[in-house]
Amino acid sequence: MHEMVLCCRDLEEALRLFTDRLGFRLDAIAPADGPTAALISGHGSQIALHTPDDAALSLLYGDVPPLPDPTPELAVSRETGATWQTGRAGMQYRDLIPDRMGGYLIASHIRIDEAGPVQDDVHFHDVRFQFIACVSGWVELVYEDQGGPFRLEAGACVVQPPGIRHRVLQASAGLEVVEVACPAIHATFIDHELALPTERVDPRDFEGQRFQHAREESSVDAGPVRACVGSTWPSSTDAHRFVFVAAGSLQLGDHALSRGDACLVPRSTELVASASDDARFFVVEMAED
Repeated sequence: MHEMVLCCRDLEEALRLFTDRLGFRLDAIAPADGPTAALISGHGSQIALHTPDDAALSLLYGDVPPLPDPTPELAVSRETGATWQTGRAGMQYRDLIPDRMGGYLIASHIRIDEAGPVQDDVHFHDVRFQFIACVSGWVELVYEDQGGPFRLEAGACVVQPPGIRHRVLQASAGLEVVEVACPAIHATFIDHELALPTERVDPRDFEGQRFQHAREESSVDAGPVRACVGSTWPSSTDAHRFVFVAAGSLQLGDHALSRGDACLVPRSTELVASASDDARFFVVEMAED
């Protein structure tokens, strides 16, 4: 297959040209929250498209750098005045950890304004772990070997193991989810061969982790990441903790968090927590190797 590398000023516009008008297909893209590089193929050729900021290009060829050591600092992100940008599959992304722990972690607030089908493909992510929680509305998802499509509704979350194939099918109007993944910059690969749902149902391991789906007031444990859904702030300080407030309010030490706000709390940091009666939040606890 003939390969080319093309630099473009606007990756989204270039992808529309090659896929919608010239019949190429998308094979890989990175990063999800603001793509700067993509692999496409068609007509006997593979083309790597990238913006002048081409740091993500090597990820699409499997050249993954070592996981950086986390550089955690207590950080608060406010929804008021936040900046949103268009990411993968046309979804809107908001960054919840500006310094991303030195590249160790990304947390994104993601929204889809209009109801209906999502223009997504069967894909998987090159990650160490990934957590997704539904803040409002619902999104219909389907996962490899996990049965038929299901709705992830407000207050529920999933731990999505590395390499599991999945697809976003459709969403309600005003869908909001929060996604936490390690490392911060990673590639998304399209699987053009696998059809979902798969015929078999097998709750097997994917790179040492299993798919988990938790409802409100429950928790999941997937090795490097623990997550809980509800209104109770964890007392343990043996891991870095990320919290997103989905409803009500949460006071963490001197920091008052309301709906849409988030906070990264480094390991060994003790904070007095007080939640309102109507509070609901998602907490992700991350242990380092």
